[in-house]
Amino acid sequence: MVDLTGTGPAGPIEHGFSNWVFVLPAVIVIGLMGFFGYKLY
Repeated sequence: MVDLTGTGPAGPIEHGFSNWVFVLPAVIVIGLMGFFGYKLY
């Protein structure tokens, strides 16, 4: 899915950017699910 073997100066930057692209939406979705679950029950 994601190439983690990036070489060159853009390797670490691209790796960090890719991590945030997947981590941030996951945190938001989990937070919203917990919030609505708490509200419903």
